[in-house]
Amino acid sequence: MNKRLLLLLTTLAGVANGVWMTILHTRYDKLGSVCSVTQKISCEVLTYKQYSEWFGIPVPVFATFMFVVLFIMAFRGWRKIGVNRMAEDAYIYFLSSISMLAAISMAFISFVIIKKLCVFCAIFYVIIVAMWILARKISKSHGESPCAAVMRECKTFYKSQGVWLTAIAFICVMALSHFAFERTATLSETAITIKGDDMKTMGNPTAKVTMVMFSDFQCPACKYGASLLKQLEDEGYASKIKIIYKFFPLDPSCNKGAPYGQHLMACDAAKAAVCAAQQQKFWRYHDRLFEDQESLYEKKYYEIAEKENLDMNKFAACIHSKSAMEEVKKDAEEGAAIPITATPTFFFNGKKYDGKLDADSLKSMINSLL
Repeated sequence: MNKRLLLLLTTLAGVANGVWMTILHTRYDKLGSVCSVTQKISCEVLTYKQYSEWFGIPVPVFATFMFVVLFIMAFRGWRKIGVNRMAEDAYIYFLSSISMLAAISMAFISFVIIKKLCVFCAIFYVIIVAMWILARKISKSHGESPCAAVMRECKTFYKSQGVWLTAIAFICVMALSHFAFERTATLSETAITIKGDDMKTMGNPTAKVTMVMFSDFQCPACKYGASLLKQLEDEGYASKIKIIYKFFPLDPSCNKGAPYGQHLMACDAAKAAVCAAQQQKFWRYHDRLFEDQESLYEKKYYEIAEKENLDMNKFAACIHSKSAMEEVKKDAEEGAAIPITATPTFFFNGKKYDGKLDADSLKSMINSLL
C-alpha cells in the first residue's frame, strides 16, 4: 500500500482514538469498565489528574488536535495538494517526532510511576510509532535527511501561513477546552443520610460540616484523595469539620455494587483496616495502606499492624473473623444503594460533591458551607 495512504489511515486512527480517549477521560465513572482487564491492565491512569491533564485540559485533547493537524497534512500529501510537499513532509516528521517524545514520557509515567498499562494509551503508542516511521520514510524520499529538512524549515517557519493558522487554531481550541473542561464545584440538590461510626471518624464531632469519603485502598485516585485529607488536617480543617471514611472496594467479593472487579486485594485491605480501627488506629493504618498501595497482601497487613504497635493476637483473631468483613460489606452496601459509581466520592452534609479533586476546591467548598 502507498506510504502516504498508510500515513493518512494512521493519523485517522489517531483522531478516532483521541476522541474516544477524551470521552473516556470525562466519563470514566461510567465507561471505565470497558478497558478494565486486570488490576494492572486498565485505563485507571486517567484518574491521575496530575498526569492525565495538562493545564486543566485532558491530555487526549492535545493528542487529538495533533492528529487532526497531521491528518490534514497527510491528506494534502496523498492528494498532491500544494506545491511545497518537501516542506510539508518535514513538518509532518517534526510533529511526529514531538508526538513520539510525548508518548515516551507518558509511557514512562504509566509503566514506571503508576505501574499500570492503559489499553487505549498503548494503542496511541503503537499509532504514534507507526506514524513516525512512515513520516520518516516519506521525508527521506526527497533525498534529504529528515532532520536536515526540519532544521531548514525551522529557520523560516515564521514565514509559513500554515504554521500561523495552526498556531491560532491551537490557541483557540485549547482556550475553549480549558473553559469546557473547567468544573465548578457543586453539590447535589438532594441530601441523603450517611451513617458514620466513631472508629472511622476524625475531626470535630459537633462540626457544622460533615465530609464523607467513599474510598478504596487500591484505587490510585483514592490515594491522592487521602493525601488531600492529610493536607486539610495539616491546615487546621480537622478542627472545623467532621470527616467520615466509608469502605467501597472495587471488588465484587465484598461489594456487589462494584462496577468492575479489578482491585482484588481491596476487600482484604479494608478488613484489615477494620481490625486496626477496633484498636483505635484506623487513620494511622489507613495512611500506611495507601503508602504501600502497590504491595498489598496478607503478610503486609500484619507488618503494618506490628509497626503501629497493635495487639497482634487481637488483630489476627479479627482479620480471620466474619464480623470484620461484614463491616466492610455494610459500607459497600450503603454506597451501592446511593449509588456510588466511582472512587473516591465525596459528600458534604449528605450532598454529593461534583468538582475538581484538589485541595483548593475542597477548601473552597468547606469554607462556603462554614
